[in-house]
Amino acid sequence: MANAAGINMVSVLEHHRVSPPLDPSVTVKLLPLTFFDMMWLTLPPLSRVYFYDFPRSTSQFIETVVPPLKKSLALALKYYFPLCGNLIIPTNLTSNTTPAIRYSNDDSVSLTIAEFSGATSKGFEHLSGNHPRDVDELFALVPQLPRGDTEKVGEDGFCKAVEEINKVLDEKINNNEGVLKGLETYFDDIKAAKGPALGVAGSPKFDYYTTDFGWGKPKKYEHVTGICVTRDLKGDLGIGICLSKNEMDLFTTSFIQGLTN
Repeated sequence: MANAAGINMVSVLEHHRVSPPLDPSVTVKLLPLTFFDMMWLTLPPLSRVYFYDFPRSTSQFIETVVPPLKKSLALALKYYFPLCGNLIIPTNLTSNTTPAIRYSNDDSVSLTIAEFSGATSKGFEHLSGNHPRDVDELFALVPQLPRGDTEKVGEDGFCKAVEEINKVLDEKINNNEGVLKGLETYFDDIKAAKGPALGVAGSPKFDYYTTDFGWGKPKKYEHVTGICVTRDLKGDLGIGICLSKNEMDLFTTSFIQGLTN
């Protein structure tokens, strides 16, 4: 895991595949995607980072923290099995067939145990601070998702699959009113927009600072270029902004002046 300059800031110690407890009575489970699920197929996954002030040596962490973490994850997946499933896209999409998450007993999720190996001056206190940081430093802490497979294969298979999904969505939208009205041009609007697509997900009502794995309250929750609640001030929001160094300096100056005036 390296930053934009190609410098490795994280050393991978272990990599595991974690599955739910085996259930012999279950062979395959299907969870069809809803219209609102399919809207996210064209957008990248969210990148969240939690910082816990839980000092342990590497050997202590591997021996005492990782085993119960893997066990807890496996038990949780028993009830949230779609998280370790795979996206499948039917060969022939119609208004009566949609993409789905398919889970079978041999499916699993990826768990990476890594250690920060960057400069000491840019360690835990720096990365979990409330000051501007290089966004590449944060992205270096986000594990790379393994590339998945779908039933639509080929050089541009996924693009063709998305096009077919769009056709199905158009059919469904045209047969509905209410909250779906006007969404028939959703994907066309994204294609016509200048610059990268931007998706807004999550909710400030989700208090991520209550996420406790037995290590206490997170010191910092970071959703790169996102919005979340703050740690100590109930009801306040923290907004992540990604700008160039010069733009960030100008923004900071302008923001502080706005507060004082």
